[in-house]
Amino acid sequence: MHFYSGRVSYNKVLAGKVSLAEVSTFQLEFRQLSHLSSNDKYKDLAENNIKYLTSLNPRVPWSPPCLLDPSDGYVASFGSLSDGFYEYLLKTYLLTGDTNFKDLYLSSVEAIHKHLISRSQQPLEQRLVLGVYDTATDTLVPKMDHLSCFAPSYQNSATGLGADEIASLRPEFSKGKEFEMLPRGSGFYLIDPEYALRPEAVESLFILYRTTGDSKYQEYAWEIARHFMSQTLKCLYLVFDDPEAIPLDDYIFNTGGHLLKYPIS
Repeated sequence: MHFYSGRVSYNKVLAGKVSLAEVSTFQLEFRQLSHLSSNDKYKDLAENNIKYLTSLNPRVPWSPPCLLDPSDGYVASFGSLSDGFYEYLLKTYLLTGDTNFKDLYLSSVEAIHKHLISRSQQPLEQRLVLGVYDTATDTLVPKMDHLSCFAPSYQNSATGLGADEIASLRPEFSKGKEFEMLPRGSGFYLIDPEYALRPEAVESLFILYRTTGDSKYQEYAWEIARHFMSQTLKCLYLVFDDPEAIPLDDYIFNTGGHLLKYPIS
């Protein structure tokens, strides 16, 4: 929607369809707006929205379609196009205390465990695999995207869901080497190597560190996109910082974005 003109247009990439995340991720904002303005109309709009979405009677219980579409089949996932819906169920409960959202969230997580998670076929040790469930063919597709990376943090809650079964490969297997511990043809394969600077993986590391206190998550975070943190974010911060804090007459930046005070002689 164009907020100045009020004109409505649809995402051309989605061929006129609307994603679940788009139509559901204003629960927090509209409720907060009603609270600040003492006007319930925004809250009522949010209520009507969630009532409609939960009345769709999807084939996968508590998992509305990723795209609102009149066709019979749809794809259910915990990532792209739908992530915000599940995120806001939990956060709306935390913000408002409305236990209906808590129940919706727990029911959704139960359905996700049942329909979207399978066990790998590793002979030595099985791992849980998060996939995409295609209701048109009644099959689980072993595919996930970056937006699915927020799942671990929201599973690592007081319920303990998934915490005992989530595991990571050792660091020496993360440098592009062939996974000797896995049977041939197994493992993760890049379909689209693009990185759009999305925060989901780092958000999960943050929540996992806060809930477990395990410093390994800090170490993982430190290894993520060092150039982005040491250069991009640092320069963005310095754009708005007091120029006297880092005077360019006294400091230079190395190629990694680190400050070096000069002269050193």
